[in-house]
Amino acid sequence: MWRRVRGISVEVIALVLVTVLSPVLLIGAVAVDLALWLRRRKPWMAVRLLAMLWWFLAGELYGLLGLLGIWLASAGRDSARRRDRVFRLKRRWLGSHLAGIRVLFGLRFHIEGLELAGPGPVLVMIRHASIIDNTLPDVIVGRAHGIGFRFIIKRELQMLPTIDIGGRWVPTLFVRRASGDTAAEVETRGSVRHPARRPGRRGRVVEILSRRGIEFADGPRRAVKSKSSRRRGPRP
Repeated sequence: MWRRVRGISVEVIALVLVTVLSPVLLIGAVAVDLALWLRRRKPWMAVRLLAMLWWFLAGELYGLLGLLGIWLASAGRDSARRRDRVFRLKRRWLGSHLAGIRVLFGLRFHIEGLELAGPGPVLVMIRHASIIDNTLPDVIVGRAHGIGFRFIIKRELQMLPTIDIGGRWVPTLFVRRASGDTAAEVETRGSVRHPARRPGRRGRVVEILSRRGIEFADGPRRAVKSKSSRRRGPRP
């Protein structure tokens, strides 16, 4: 509880300070950008980072208000309907973060084979090169197919109250990266892993994958995935 109160307080205070001090911060950012332009020809990096900071803090407040609304609507009780609402809020919340980044930094995405990711169940493994990657499963795949993703993420992300609160209302596993045995943590604490171990649900997953022509190795039921080419868009 203290971690959540502290995290919410920090984000609200930071948003108020950045908003109130925005004229002064903007002047400072313009001065930095002018110096960078003269030395390295960098185009308005400080101004865009300042705008990104404000957009991120505003998006966090939007997510917290959304979680509050879900909690009030559910009377604080867990249910499939509440989990579905959290999944839908998560897609909108991450979508707003990604939309701001795309506008500020001129990102473009080229997506191939999106129709192959649904309707689920699917296992998505992202090449984690930046914080932007965290938004892609929900914003691109989840939104297209109405999928609510369960995440295995590092425990440090609990510092964000949106993830700390919302992540505990849907199946999420927070792991210690330096524990030395992440697999054991998933095995003993992982509500994310348990559904796949249930015989009935596991059988349905295997049946779905078999219908799609995916072959299985002998012994452990490991899917053999064919390689496919993909084109990468321009990096920011």
